[in-house]
Amino acid sequence: MAALQDELNRRAQSCMNRFGYRVDLTQHNSSPSPMLNQGMNENAYGLTSLSRARRYGYHLTKAEESGGDIKEPSLTKRQQHALNGGATHTEDGKKLPAGGCRAEAERSLGKGAPRMDDEDYAAAVALDVGREVEKDSRVRSAFRSWSACMKQKGFQYTHPMDPGDSDVFLNTAKPGQLEIRTAVADVECKRQTNVIGVWVAVETAYQKVAIRVGGEKLRQVRQSLLVELRNAGLQPELGATVRARHL
Repeated sequence: MAALQDELNRRAQSCMNRFGYRVDLTQHNSSPSPMLNQGMNENAYGLTSLSRARRYGYHLTKAEESGGDIKEPSLTKRQQHALNGGATHTEDGKKLPAGGCRAEAERSLGKGAPRMDDEDYAAAVALDVGREVEKDSRVRSAFRSWSACMKQKGFQYTHPMDPGDSDVFLNTAKPGQLEIRTAVADVECKRQTNVIGVWVAVETAYQKVAIRVGGEKLRQVRQSLLVELRNAGLQPELGATVRARHL
């Protein structure tokens, strides 16, 4: 989540400043990213808001564009080493944290969290669940219904995520009439066929099975994230937060 990344960057920057490196490590501004701002719904299942479709198509709003900007810091070699662990001491002999300032920031955020043998386990489970859901006959049937609805409206798409991923729309500065018509048809067909309802229900069922199978490891992931949020002084919204990061 963006707020947790902001806090990690802030701590890493504080560490860098402590050793005399005046750098800006801010990668996200204080505004939530579009994905977080929409509670995952828009991005997890494509466009769902008819009013948004009519106004913006698949484009971001101005506020979302500025809120999602990533600022890449410009660092010297010495600064990169201090940040990422490529050196053990500063040029004037001060001992740097093990692994660099970013590693120090990660340790401080994770202080008190359960030890994870496989930090990528939950992410891998989420990917597996996503693949299984896409192959499920109920979801495939719902996709076909949505596709048939789109065809009736004059558009050829097989997957509900395809229109929003189209380079034809993504490479334009602002939405054109074709994009608006496509987006409106997309949302209308999602509503008419209940494709999102089916998709969510099936995905939830697969997730419950995955949680039962990998219960202890996933509980550790959950606890680790809660600890990080607490250490960062953030209020967890657990349902959205855990899903946004892993499942």
